Amino acid sequence: MPAHSHPQEQIVHILEGKMRLIVDGVPHELSAGDSFYLASNVPHGVEVMLPTRVLDTFSPPRDDYLAMDEKFATARCNSSIRVSTEAGYSSNFVRTSGTSSAEELDAWESR
Repeated sequence: MPAHSHPQEQIVHILEGKMRLIVDGVPHELSAGDSFYLASNVPHGVEVMLPTRVLDTFSPPRDDYLAMDEKFATARCNSSIRVSTEAGYSSNFVRTSGTSSAEELDAWESR
């Protein structure tokens, strides 16, 4: 994922895999179980080292992701969506107003 920034704070939690998170030009290698806090408007990007799945949490919620969530609201699991951003990297975006179990996330991903 190319370098970008956004006004939301972000917490990245690595569910599986390994990636390099480049924050303001400084690389950080992260693997399953690691988390990383990103302050608002800090440039960051990702280089995938192994197929990786992350849980990204944004505050305040990102309107563009909430709009995608609304688009898929008719699906059985309407509190999360999976977005593939580049080969080997996927992110689950979870609404802060809803809840999702691991089983619901897995069910959504298998669709």
